[in-house]
Amino acid sequence: DGLAQAVQFQEIVERSDLAIKANPSDAYAYCMRGWAKSHLPQYQRGLEDLDEALRLRPTYTRAYKYRALQYYHFGQFQRSLDDLNTAIRLEPSSDPELYFLRSWLKCNCLHDYDGALNDLNGVIQLNRKDAYA
Repeated sequence: DGLAQAVQFQEIVERSDLAIKANPSDAYAYCMRGWAKSHLPQYQRGLEDLDEALRLRPTYTRAYKYRALQYYHFGQFQRSLDDLNTAIRLEPSSDPELYFLRSWLKCNCLHDYDGALNDLNGVIQLNRKDAYA
């Protein structure tokens, strides 16, 4: 239920706080705290943590993915697309969900239907058994 999930996300924030206190250069801890804050929802604070994760580790694909979701919540669709593009450029075959998210954004927010279809074809090419496709 929603309350139990909120408690879990708050626990992730608290564990991440401890990890950051022990190692202020821990990009993973900032990334996870930013992701958890987005589910509380504390979008602005989550975005700040994801920015810090990317400052510490500029090639952190997961942080780009999570930050793209944060930008989406702020209605900053182009910035969201830019982060998804960066994540895909960094690791083009690592996460089929990146292509799915990008296709959803292109279709529903940017009205780029051809681009969305191309991305869905990318999901299929990466994993022909992918449930998203």
